[in-house]
Amino acid sequence: MFATIRRFQATPGYTQLLQTLKVDLKQAMIAKNGPEKNTIKAIMATIKNREIDGAKQTETSLKRTLGKMIKQRKDSETLYRNQDRDDLADVEQKETVFIQKYLDTVEASENK
Repeated sequence: MFATIRRFQATPGYTQLLQTLKVDLKQAMIAKNGPEKNTIKAIMATIKNREIDGAKQTETSLKRTLGKMIKQRKDSETLYRNQDRDDLADVEQKETVFIQKYLDTVEASENK
């Protein structure tokens, strides 16, 4: 009930990204694309946690959240490469690409 009320306070770009994520998640599940599915679920979980914490639901907060996720992935990738764990580093790199795609979407909708 309260999540619905909070969603009314969200900006159009924010709700548009959530809808895009839901559609992309469904397509990834149908295509059995595990890495993309897991990344989208991680993005949605992070956004949901931010909503629960009471964060503003704007494109700016989405940019900040997605940017933080990308930074975490890049840091992890660097650590994995330093430890010669290229398999795990490649996974982090792919996740970074997926998250960057959504960050670019947010920036495009913010500039309209």
